[in-house]
Amino acid sequence: MNDAAARGERRPAGGPRSVLLVEACEDGTAGGSHQCLFDLATRLPADRYRPLVLFYQDNRFVPRLRAAGVETLTWDAERAEELTAGRGGRAAQLRDAVGRIRRRARLLRERKIDLVHINNSPRLAVDDWIPAARLAGAAAVSHERGNYERPKRFVWRWSTNRLDAVVAISRHVAEGLRGGGVDPRRVRQIYDGVDAAGFAARPTKSPAAVRALLGVPDGAFLVAMVGHLRCWKGHDVLLDALGSLPAALRDAYRVAVVGGAPDSDRDYQERLAALVRRHDLERTALFLGERDDVPDLMNAADVVVHASTVPEPLGLVVMEAMSLGKAVVASRLGGPAEVVEDGSGFLFDPAAPADLAALLERLRADAALRSAAGERARARVAAFSVERNVEEIARLYDEVLARRRRR
Repeated sequence: MNDAAARGERRPAGGPRSVLLVEACEDGTAGGSHQCLFDLATRLPADRYRPLVLFYQDNRFVPRLRAAGVETLTWDAERAEELTAGRGGRAAQLRDAVGRIRRRARLLRERKIDLVHINNSPRLAVDDWIPAARLAGAAAVSHERGNYERPKRFVWRWSTNRLDAVVAISRHVAEGLRGGGVDPRRVRQIYDGVDAAGFAARPTKSPAAVRALLGVPDGAFLVAMVGHLRCWKGHDVLLDALGSLPAALRDAYRVAVVGGAPDSDRDYQERLAALVRRHDLERTALFLGERDDVPDLMNAADVVVHASTVPEPLGLVVMEAMSLGKAVVASRLGGPAEVVEDGSGFLFDPAAPADLAALLERLRADAALRSAAGERARARVAAFSVERNVEEIARLYDEVLARRRRR
């Protein structure tokens, strides 16, 4: 390593700075965090920042990023090696931990990375990317897209507070970070953004065509629920809500459930199948898996439901549905309550499936109410533009790198 690299000097002043965006999700799914990374990587101001993206797993966003001219790496082989290492006792675990840090620091030096941005959460970087960034002389920031819990290990708490900044995607998440021991001076609250106009332009089929492809009968009330089949996403709440309706009303509904099925939540997925049988919803509930035509499916729906049973950090799918002018019914826990305001949707308690059933029945009976909520939703979602999100993050990069230069 030359003297300039050892001092953390990346390149002459004035040129764009290199940013490594790391997506550490590795459960086989690609969802909201991937979309936010894509939006950021493809919109960062080119005169200020040059992005390099790294995924732990290959996914549907890799070709999209490359087609947009963003260099993108996948670490499937590297992660397979890392995840099978360190099984020979404490000494082997320490050796492999050091190896992970060195591998990352080497990448940062070779690519002359000025700033590492962890797209998910500090807890996925405390023992590798954060120390690697420090070793390589790069700045380090992380998003927090989950409900942060104070780490039990002191070294993890210490490592998190070595980050230059932690981005909270909602006020709810920011409060959790501060309450969890993260230095308040390092917490920056920046809402995720949505390309409302772009998302609204993405449907390629008419609602009638989509409904026909799904086999939805004429006159049926179509509910869309988009979210991977994880135990906290609340699919069971929706199934219980429909099951509470009389059989004659229940048959008026069709539910399109869109999302992948992570191996880690197999028990939950089996429970959903049991609920379908118990409530006689075999014709009603359509489990479609992970799809590329989510905008078409939501656009064809009468209502979009979000039903997380734990506080949702924000809820990108809520904002996407609002972009389409859809009536949204969302769990009042966490971030959605910060998004759905002023009649732009409806909030409910996910602990009370009967309340969700009553809301759905009210909306099914009143097309004018659905339409009015959808119009207010379009107006409300303008406050969460992707342009605002990218500029606020770029401004944070500016501040972080300026502080490091001064130090």
